[in-house]
Amino acid sequence: MVRGILWPSVTTSYYDTLQDASNWWNHVNYSDAWQNRIYHLLAALYAFVAAIALVQLVRIQLRVPEYGWTTQKVFHFLNFLVNGVRAVVFVFRRDVQNFQPEIVRHMVLDVPSLAFFTTYALLVLFWAEIYYQARAVSTDGLRPSFLTINGVVYAIQIVLWLVIWWNPIPALVILSKMFFAGVSLFAALGFLLYGGRLFLMLQRFPVESKGRRKKLQEVGYVTTICFTCFLIRCIMMCFNAFDKAADLDVLYHPVLNFIYYLNFLVSHRLSLGLINNYILIYNLAVGGDPAFHSSPFHSEKVASKERDHAVSPYSLTRSWIVYYKLELSKG
Repeated sequence: MVRGILWPSVTTSYYDTLQDASNWWNHVNYSDAWQNRIYHLLAALYAFVAAIALVQLVRIQLRVPEYGWTTQKVFHFLNFLVNGVRAVVFVFRRDVQNFQPEIVRHMVLDVPSLAFFTTYALLVLFWAEIYYQARAVSTDGLRPSFLTINGVVYAIQIVLWLVIWWNPIPALVILSKMFFAGVSLFAALGFLLYGGRLFLMLQRFPVESKGRRKKLQEVGYVTTICFTCFLIRCIMMCFNAFDKAADLDVLYHPVLNFIYYLNFLVSHRLSLGLINNYILIYNLAVGGDPAFHSSPFHSEKVASKERDHAVSPYSLTRSWIVYYKLELSKG
């Protein structure tokens, strides 16, 4: 009897809780004040990471100004560019939403995503170079492939923008979003392939020291987080292409936007610290960091600097590569 009396009360309380949660969700999503707070918070976070990338870039340039655009410098510059542009977009998010024609809004929101792809394709390229250098395999074709892939991606996206601007039919908008989904999936698979290979390669080395164990964990963390971020973007773009309610790039989804872009911010922040470690691995393994040149684009071996790279915990990484080569020669 008591159970029968309490049951409706519990059900009513549960229903009221769900109703309150729904009301709160709608209040936050459709409140101008909450929208501004969340987007301004995202702007501050992205500006902070952009500032870190800029400080790293300036610090490296002041220490080794004679080496031109190395992998390390390009990576930090692209991170500064991506995060800085995103911060500006979030500050003026309400104005961006009102851009006309609509394709201009899509371009403003999508350009940072393209730069984000290039930034992390560069990290995948670097991992691939480490992996193949350790296996004594030629890496001559990696950098031309990197340029070609990025050139094709940018060219296709620009063509899609121009066609949509000329004739904005829904099918073309869907095609553009699915293209972005495909690019994100391609990047996710790149991280899984080369990040996984690098992780398994380092896992074969003795991990008796704390520094080696930490680097092994870092490779695993970055691979997992970056793969997850790009895979989430791929899935969300697929949903967004066919369901307008799943669109993230709108003002009335600030909470989802915060969660979504915070994931990418985490990958940015982790990679800024980790790129320095991987550059050290490359320098110790093959004798220098390839410099980037605009014309022609080629690889130049640069002697490692004692003042920039001779840090005792990192010197352990050289034995990893040597050990791996010895293991391969035995096999």
